Amino acid sequence: MRIRLTCSTLRFASIPYNTNHSIASWIYHQLENGSPEYSEFLHDRGYMGPDGKPRKLFTFSRLQITPKPVFKPSHIVINKDSKIELIISTPMFEEFIQSLVMGLFENQMMEIDGAHGQRIKFPIMLVTRVPEPVFGTEMSCRTLSPLVLKTVIDGEKGRQTYYYRPYDKGLAGAVANNLLGKYQTIHGTLPLDQNLDFQLDDAFIKKRGGPEKISNLITLREGHANATQIKGFSCPFVLKGSKELIETAWHAGIGDHTGMGFGCV
Repeated sequence: MRIRLTCSTLRFASIPYNTNHSIASWIYHQLENGSPEYSEFLHDRGYMGPDGKPRKLFTFSRLQITPKPVFKPSHIVINKDSKIELIISTPMFEEFIQSLVMGLFENQMMEIDGAHGQRIKFPIMLVTRVPEPVFGTEMSCRTLSPLVLKTVIDGEKGRQTYYYRPYDKGLAGAVANNLLGKYQTIHGTLPLDQNLDFQLDDAFIKKRGGPEKISNLITLREGHANATQIKGFSCPFVLKGSKELIETAWHAGIGDHTGMGFGCV
């Protein structure tokens, strides 16, 4: 299930380019308002899959701002009376969505870090459920936030994290394996159909000027000692194969760090 939050702005606001960590923190705060026990469970442990890997099993989009904001070198300026939308998606309806909605009713305000150290508040005007698409065995998709898929490789300095790039040979397999892990965590079993193909939109990439033009470098906790840089990419794509895994992609997101707002499609 996914919901759309529609917020308003009462005045001009400046926000950083990297809002992922700030929005994730705000979501956990709303969950805490609705159910402190569930918020603690999700933040500290998460849902454990059969592979022993804990997963948050939610994701969210980038902020969708209308009219188009002004992009400065170091921050984004949102015009007065703009509309701001945020999509939050999860397969865990009874626990996640119910706790979130209870928290939102208690505090009808989205609050994130501003570009200059202040806190920015956006009144929530509307909370709506996003209708599910009719899932099939081939679906065209677009990214609402960057896809991040990573693995561990042997490098010159020992074991290190490698972030998949758009045309890497193992990318499609990484997408399929990631969704299989999420499906197993949600349902406790494998889907009947485990085959899935992932194909990027070559025409889109060419029009943009090559794979480097669709790549994203996002900094979490920017300006802090424990800041982390995440590499991803944004591009339309097609999923072919398992309807169960395609549905999982829509609800739980694709790839790693979905709980930090990556892989919402």
